[in-house]
Amino acid sequence: MLCTYCLLGSALLGGVLGFSAMPEDGYPKTIALPNDALPEGVVGGEGSYLFAGSLADGRIWKIDTSSGSVMEHVAALPVNESMSMASHPAVGLCYDKMTKILWVSGGPSGEARAFDGESGAMLGVWAIAPAGSSFVNDCIVTDAGVYFTNSFAAEFYLLPWSGDGHMLPNSFNVIALADEWEQSEGFNANGIEALADGSLYIVHSSSGVLYHVLPSGMAHKVALTNLEGEPYLVFTGDGILLDGTTLYITMNGYNQIAVFDMKMMTGTEIKTVSDDDFDEVTTIAKVHDRFYGVNAKFATPPPTDYHIVHITGLP
Repeated sequence: MLCTYCLLGSALLGGVLGFSAMPEDGYPKTIALPNDALPEGVVGGEGSYLFAGSLADGRIWKIDTSSGSVMEHVAALPVNESMSMASHPAVGLCYDKMTKILWVSGGPSGEARAFDGESGAMLGVWAIAPAGSSFVNDCIVTDAGVYFTNSFAAEFYLLPWSGDGHMLPNSFNVIALADEWEQSEGFNANGIEALADGSLYIVHSSSGVLYHVLPSGMAHKVALTNLEGEPYLVFTGDGILLDGTTLYITMNGYNQIAVFDMKMMTGTEIKTVSDDDFDEVTTIAKVHDRFYGVNAKFATPPPTDYHIVHITGLP
């Protein structure tokens, strides 16, 4: 469906918003975002660039990790005064390098959005879940289309490509999470990643369980173990990143990133990393051989200092 605020999303705002001093290794350790940013999602774009989004108003910033410069890529979206929080926030992000399209999870708006990764123009919006009672949390681009999670419902969504070459979808599918999936109070399905065979990993924030999910919705628990061989529950699991057979899971409530060697239905801890610069780190992205996380600082009301953190010590 077409959106009513696409023109606002396409505004090109050219000023540099933030810059971080260059450390000795040539890459900024932290990159400052605006003090009203309320960031949550981060994803790698082209070259050395990242995108980060705002829970406050849907703004999106384009960040050069080599210099630390921050440019506003998408302007704030309109506010609906009848909703208790931001009408059109940007939550989890995913990027399609084939089409250079940035996909955005819309949280309580129930929306999935697509933006041009180069111009910032909004390309479309899809109302995939009920506004107000949903929380569309994260997304991943696959050969089948773009998948989105909903933290408040035992279902996820596929926006299938409308043709060859990742053409923009003209419909969406609602897929029920079934079999071993256990819905609970609080945040459920959160971070999502895709395996080479088309299946998915979805982390359950409240229970700390990682699920292997088929495109049909059949979900099975993945046995994660720590370095001692004991079960490892990734409580407050948020954004996840799969790089080959290595899975990175951010645990925002613990300011940690757990790293696992995955064998489809099992995962063995490689290490769990923290960082003095973490402050409720929510999501993780990789640019070249460098990793970055975003500090959401949920417990600290704005205005406050928000940063993207260059994470060291990850395998």
